Amino acid sequence: MKALKILACAAAPLFLFASTSVNASLSESELEMLFAELQAEGRAPRDTIVELVEKGNDLEVATGYTVANASSIGLAVTYAHEGVCLAPDQVAAEVVAKQAVDSSTEQARNAVQARVTETLNNFASGACDRLVDERNTESQAFAGAGADSGAGTTAGGGATPPEVDPPVDISPSQ
Repeated sequence: MKALKILACAAAPLFLFASTSVNASLSESELEMLFAELQAEGRAPRDTIVELVEKGNDLEVATGYTVANASSIGLAVTYAHEGVCLAPDQVAAEVVAKQAVDSSTEQARNAVQARVTETLNNFASGACDRLVDERNTESQAFAGAGADSGAGTTAGGGATPPEVDPPVDISPSQ
């Protein structure tokens, strides 16, 4: 009996420490200041979210905050994508995605939702980090087509860039 009391007294500080370390997230003003500082340093969206998480915030909180405070719709979409990609598993990724959509501004909501849906679909296949922008580069858009599969085929690249007309000389005498 006495051994149990000693064990309970020794374990109490450990439980107290564990419960306080879980709730060691930044206050709203600290989060705001750190986010502004990271933006001023020119940190990439992924690095910004990682830094906010390392300072004690949950991934979904850090992602939601960055999405809500992004300076543009494109940046909000990127923060949402990066937050989902940083999730350790599919379930956590879905929680982060929901928080990102819920935190987005009205103007960014559709774009954020579209991106996180695509990111979640790619998450399980391991292709999470492949950005839409990287897949739609000009070099891929005008890449040579594969073997023709019939008249009028348009899929698979092969589009040719439009011809550039020579500049027309417009002078006052005309």
